[in-house]
Amino acid sequence: MASNGFAMAKSSRFVIVLSGEERAELDRRVACYTLPHKVVVRAKMILYAAEGQSNTGIARRLETAPRGVVRRRERVVGGRRARVRASEA
Repeated sequence: MASNGFAMAKSSRFVIVLSGEERAELDRRVACYTLPHKVVVRAKMILYAAEGQSNTGIARRLETAPRGVVRRRERVVGGRRARVRASEA
């Protein structure tokens, strides 16, 4: 437990590092008023994860379940791994 009385969130094993192009696209999605809400929330999840925020912190900030944040991280990292494997083949 942290000194402030709250449990410390453990870090995720799915670390997301964004390129400048990826960050720009996610920022564009977050700022777009015509995209569906779920697309904007997913973009925010990825941006916050790339900033190093915990899954619990992101979920609290976006008022969603922590498991949804974990799944989004897994999909982003898993998708990248699949693209790397495909390019190596």
